[in-house]
Order: sequence, then C-alpha cells, then structure tokens
Amino acid sequence: MYVFPAIGLGAVLCKPEWITDTMVYAVSKALANSLNEQEKARGELYPRIERIREVSAQLAAAFIHQAVRENVAKDPKWVQLAESSSVASGQDAAPDGRYAQRVAQEVTRYMWEPAETLEQLRASLPHYHHHPVVHSENGKL
Repeated sequence: MYVFPAIGLGAVLCKPEWITDTMVYAVSKALANSLNEQEKARGELYPRIERIREVSAQLAAAFIHQAVRENVAKDPKWVQLAESSSVASGQDAAPDGRYAQRVAQEVTRYMWEPAETLEQLRASLPHYHHHPVVHSENGKL
C-alpha cells in the first residue's frame, strides 16, 4: 500500500533508466523510518492510513535520492534538487532511506489530489463544457 505507489511516483518524476534492488530497499528503509513515536508506542508496523499522502511523498523522495546516488535518474530537475541537498552522498552510499525535506515537499506538488466538492471537480476540468452535468446533493462528491 505504501511502497509500490511511491516507487511508481518516484520513477515517473525522476525518470530512472531502470529500477534497482537498492532503490526498492531505500524505499523500504524510508517506510520503516516513517513511523512516528505514537505509532511505535502502539507497536504498529506501518504508518496510520491517515498519513498515507505524507508518507508516500517521503518514500518517493527516498526513491529519488537513491536513483540520483546510483546515477540512473535522468530528469535534471530532480537530479539537481537531490544533489543540492544535505542528504546527497556518494554513489557507494548504502541505501538508508534518507531524503531531503525539500525533495519531499516538491514531490507533494506533483501528487494527485482528489476533489472534495463538485465545484472543485468542475474547476479542475480543463474543458468542463464538454463534460456531462454531474448531479449531487450539497455539492459533495
């Protein structure tokens, strides 16, 4: 639920030549590191589902950092962003799941966000006049 969507998002963004085992391992380490103190105290294995968007961005950022470390990321924007962070380290660095908060924040900007109301849905459609009328109560989807 957490790892594979983050791998997909990270791959779409940084466009690696291929996905390596160590990139998957870095995402897995980031998932293990993502538990907050409350989740650890409750003995949970995974972050609460309410945090899925936050954690997904973090995991995708860890993927991007590892792809840059391995020199397989091809999108210059993400390469530059990861390399300019304090997390950037040599190509030989073992995957640790670390990421720069700046990279995670930028990943969030590219994530899909569902509409909460009919008005938000209409505003998000580029050519709404071509779409059939959608009816709902109170404008909620």
